[in-house]
Amino acid sequence: MYGVQWNATIQFMDNGYITENHEPSSFIIDSTNVGHYSGSIPPIPPGSNENYKIKNIYDMAGNTREWTMEANGTNNRMQRGGNRGITGLAFPISVRVTSNPNIENDLFGFRIALYL
Repeated sequence: MYGVQWNATIQFMDNGYITENHEPSSFIIDSTNVGHYSGSIPPIPPGSNENYKIKNIYDMAGNTREWTMEANGTNNRMQRGGNRGITGLAFPISVRVTSNPNIENDLFGFRIALYL
């Protein structure tokens, strides 16, 4: 997934995302209630909790941070969303984190497809 596709999905989920006119209680700022942040290993299967669904899109927050095809320099790529090891306030759906894709970590994953 490209970073722009992640942004478009968030915009679909909360139409104030791009303009920053979202509610202060929006999951854009704090995704704790729409993602799995308990720290369990292994992560829970995607789609296993109906509370973590927004407009029929599951697990954009928590569980596993997802790689995008967005680059940050020659060796780093961007990850989006939160992970199970850090709270939804610190790492909400909208967060962007850079990392080297050659590093092995079970907090990172990828999204094969989105169903709208």
